[in-house]
Amino acid sequence: MKITIEALEFPLCVKENLLKIPKISKLHIEFVNGKNIHFDKTNLSINEPYQIIISND
Repeated sequence: MKITIEALEFPLCVKENLLKIPKISKLHIEFVNGKNIHFDKTNLSINEPYQIIISND
């Protein structure tokens, strides 16, 4: 079984809008790209969503 992984770039407009908020800009924000994982010769696929990780260190 062959697996195809397609990386999805995190949308820049969302990044820019989040970083413009003053209270959030003081926090450490990490943006993780999403993925589309497709199993060839099947009708199965997995969509891994974008992630925003916010920490206060």
